Amino acid sequence: MHGFLPTGVINEEKRRKQLVAKVSKGDMDSFQILYKEFMQKVTGYLRLRLNDPYMIEDILQEVFLAVWRGAGKYNKKSTVSTWIISIAKHKLMDRYRSKYDDEKNTVLENVKHLPDTEDFSNHIIDEISIQKTLESLQPNEQELTYLVFYMKMSYKEISELLNIPEGTVKSRVYQLKKHLRKSLEKGVLKQ
Repeated sequence: MHGFLPTGVINEEKRRKQLVAKVSKGDMDSFQILYKEFMQKVTGYLRLRLNDPYMIEDILQEVFLAVWRGAGKYNKKSTVSTWIISIAKHKLMDRYRSKYDDEKNTVLENVKHLPDTEDFSNHIIDEISIQKTLESLQPNEQELTYLVFYMKMSYKEISELLNIPEGTVKSRVYQLKKHLRKSLEKGVLKQ
């Protein structure tokens, strides 16, 4: 049930959409108004997922730079609030992917300088097996793996982020777990 939206809410959204339209034409005053209205909301959203104030500040700047550059592409189907938070989600995901890639590369670089003990090498082989298994997944499966296991997002959050029904998320996670278990049991690096 969508219910009746009060006139104030409708007028507020209309005003915000007009601001975005002006921003798309390069109006800095309208951009500053949007920034003031949404800076705290975006910061709060990022704080839910990050504990690094410097990274939050960096992502916040990226979000509003994307708002400035992308205002002309805003399709008005979603609310301005949803549009801006969606940008924040994407920027956050980009940052996590980048951090994950950096960490993965660091681990693989450090493998070259490891002591030659059997226990340690077995641990590294297990880590590499897991990494190879994850790399063998399709991009959408990698994203789902990341959201579930690294970001620890709920099915509902994933559903909203990916714009698919929650039941579909549950089904895909179930199939993904089955696939991962099977791949790891086979041993990706067995020769």
